[in-house]
Order: sequence, then structure tokens, then C-alpha cells
Amino acid sequence: MEMWQETALLLIAGVLTGVVNTISGSGTLFSLGAMIMIDIPIVLANTSNRPGVFVQNFSGLWSMSRHSSLSISKLPWDLVAFSTIGAMAGAYFAVNVSDQMLVIVATLAMISSLWMTLFPISMPMLRNKNEKLLLRLKWLLFFITGFYGGLIQIGVGLLMLAVISNFVTEEYRQANMLKLAIILIYTVPTTVYFIVGDQILWKVAILLAVGQFVGAYLAGFFIVVNKNVKFWSKLLTAVFSIVTLIKIWFF
Repeated sequence: MEMWQETALLLIAGVLTGVVNTISGSGTLFSLGAMIMIDIPIVLANTSNRPGVFVQNFSGLWSMSRHSSLSISKLPWDLVAFSTIGAMAGAYFAVNVSDQMLVIVATLAMISSLWMTLFPISMPMLRNKNEKLLLRLKWLLFFITGFYGGLIQIGVGLLMLAVISNFVTEEYRQANMLKLAIILIYTVPTTVYFIVGDQILWKVAILLAVGQFVGAYLAGFFIVVNKNVKFWSKLLTAVFSIVTLIKIWFF
């Protein structure tokens, strides 16, 4: 693949990543898949994706706050803390795992992400549990979700949305803003960790980040004004999941 083709692929993948991650989750399939398609080792592809994750979440939050009255001023900081601790633990494993093991993890993540896209998680029966037990369960789930995001990021938006929708707020747009805010916060220390460990391919990361900024900003606007945008997110995620899995296992 020629350089201009790789550049175009990364920019387009970045836009799609920003759109899908802001609307729901699993957009990382596009950025990770694009890097795999240009033969970047999966461990480096996984870590080089993180600057774009920060940019897209910032852009999505900025866009949504400009076009709606939704607010993240009352963040559940205990849940943010548990997510961040989990993310740092996941980031440690992300740079110390073999390519072969990460391929297996990525495959399971993609299949799970595709499943969650088509069949969203709902846990209404948990809302009536004992209050102290419910709080500890929330801490555990946010730690696990953060760990997963720090490790591989694919589908973490869907997981975070499911947990927030079941334990924090059922209102979709508010839950989405909280999701973006929490992922934005824990991505800062994990990205710094990857930078210090020289695990970022900066040319690739910057091209993806540019696309992700644009995609997230557009998606933030459409979330506010368009009620059917989730359909296209699901369709794109399903198609690219299948394409990426074929690339990983057969090419």
C-alpha cells in the first residue's frame, strides 16, 4: 500500500472511530483495524490508538456541550477513580503481553463488541439490590471496565454505557456524556504511561487523532439532533468487525 493510501486509510478510519465511539462504542475497531491492515504489530497498534481516544472524547464532549443543555458537572468521582485505577492496571498488561495473546484478546473483544452492538446489555434486576452491595458492585464494575479499556479499548464504550445506564442514569444522552468524560479522564494517565514506555507510533497516532477529532465533533452534534444515528453506528461496527477479524486470522 502506497503512503498516500495509508494516510487516507488512517484519516478515514479515524473519522469512523470518532463517530462510532461517540455515538455508542466499538469505534476502536476502525482505528485498530486500519493499523493492522498496514501491517503494524497489534501491540503497537493497540497503544498508538490512545492519543486519538483522548482527542475524540474531548471533541465529543465539547460538541455535545455546545449543542445541548446536558452537563457533566456532577461526575461520580468515586466511579471515575475506580475506572482510572483499573485502566492503569490494564495499560500495564497491554505493553507486557505477547502479540499472539493480544490477537486472542482482540478477537474475543471484537466478537463481544459485535454481540453487544447487536444485543445491548440491560441489568434492571440489579437496581433493587441492597444499597451498600450496589455501591460495591458499581465500584467493581467500573474497575473492570477501566481495566478492559486500559488493556485494549475495543468495545469499552459499549461496556461503559451499559454500566452507566444500569447504575447511574438511564437517559441515553446524559449516559453518553458521562461515558465520554470518564474515558477521557482515565485515558490521560494511560497515554502518559505508553508515551514514557515509547509505545506510540506518532505519525500514525496523529493521523488517527485528526480523523477522530472531526468524527467525534460531528457525532456529538448528530447525537443531539438525530434519533436514528445509532442504526448507522451499529451497521458500520458490524461490517468492520468482520473485516478486521478476517484480516487478523487469514492475512
